Amino acid sequence: MVISSYNISNKKAQFAMEYVLVIGVLFLLLVPGIFLYYSYSQSSLEQIGTARFTDIGNAIVNNAENSYFLGKGSKITLDISMPSGIDNLGINCKTDYNPPKYCEITFTQGSNEIVFSTQAPLKIKGKTGYPVSFEPAQYSGGAKKIVIITQEYVELDII
Repeated sequence: MVISSYNISNKKAQFAMEYVLVIGVLFLLLVPGIFLYYSYSQSSLEQIGTARFTDIGNAIVNNAENSYFLGKGSKITLDISMPSGIDNLGINCKTDYNPPKYCEITFTQGSNEIVFSTQAPLKIKGKTGYPVSFEPAQYSGGAKKIVIITQEYVELDII
């Protein structure tokens, strides 16, 4: 009887050890897999955000130039879905001329900066001087309207 009791106890220990080894191997496979999935999904989100910023920046520049060339009093409204994650949205113009002949719109997200240039003299509604930034509530994520009105400058407003 002692021998068979020893075999049963030995089989239970072997089963427990195999179970621990299987769980350990699963963890060794799952942890790097989860890490890779997370890093790829983060880089995909950044690429999607960058593409979205590019679309919005091009739309602003193209419509600002159209409005400027149409002349004073022209107004264009863009309905956009602003992606979240923008750290700053600003305008900088060369001020050698009045109105300036060269302006840049800059989207900043983390260490990435996307710059769009235009010949239209840009200005943020209600602000003076360069460089100048929109208020954080204006470029936060969500549905927004960009209003482009041309007077002496092309005024941009985000509501």
